[in-house]
Amino acid sequence: MSRIAALIRLLPGVPKIAYLLPDNARNERGQVGLTLTSYSSRTLAIDTEATIYTIRFGFNGITTCTCRDFVDQGGACKHIHGSLIILNTLRRRGMNIPLIPIPNSLHDMQILQAMMLTITIRPGLVDWQGR
Repeated sequence: MSRIAALIRLLPGVPKIAYLLPDNARNERGQVGLTLTSYSSRTLAIDTEATIYTIRFGFNGITTCTCRDFVDQGGACKHIHGSLIILNTLRRRGMNIPLIPIPNSLHDMQILQAMMLTITIRPGLVDWQGR
């Protein structure tokens, strides 16, 4: 750690500001994907404890949802379909959202699953709490 960095750590109230250094390993870890949330279709505006589902689109092709339909059946649930419609609409409006390579068939999904099961994960690259 440099002397300046050490000094800044000792001074309370000094705001931290991001800066970029070339770091391919960190860049690789940062390329995770997109996360969206969706309210249950049974949720009403007056509900104080709405059911919320999390849809994750991985840049590696793995897409998941926390809804019961997806967990039990797999495939693409209505939340994934709805999220894809929203992402495509945002792209058409000019937002720079990368295309997510979702498998187009059960066979392609099984190939991706097999690849994921054979990958060796380096220590420190997985957050087991899902954060």
